[in-house]
Amino acid sequence: MTTRLSDEEVIKKQERLYELESSAMAGPFITEEEQMEIIRAYLADDYFDRLYGKVKTKKRQLISASATPEEKKCLEQKLVELERTEKELAEKLAQMHHRLEVNHQKQP
Repeated sequence: MTTRLSDEEVIKKQERLYELESSAMAGPFITEEEQMEIIRAYLADDYFDRLYGKVKTKKRQLISASATPEEKKCLEQKLVELERTEKELAEKLAQMHHRLEVNHQKQP
């Protein structure tokens, strides 16, 4: 036997579903301590520095590679993409260092 819900009950259940949907996540539950550790790792002084170093290393590798005309054209496209990524990382580094300085100055 199926129970029929009233319109009011349907609306309440739908609202609850929307409420739960807004905070839905996939994967195993992580504790607040684990969340803070992930955030600290992301905000660590060397996080973007390491990424920036990888981009620069890859760029040097591509530049130093001998290339045919076809490979050279492909290389030029990759370099444009790498330079864009390099610029974005440099901007994020500057923003992160600025935020760290501001937060450090706010602390008593």
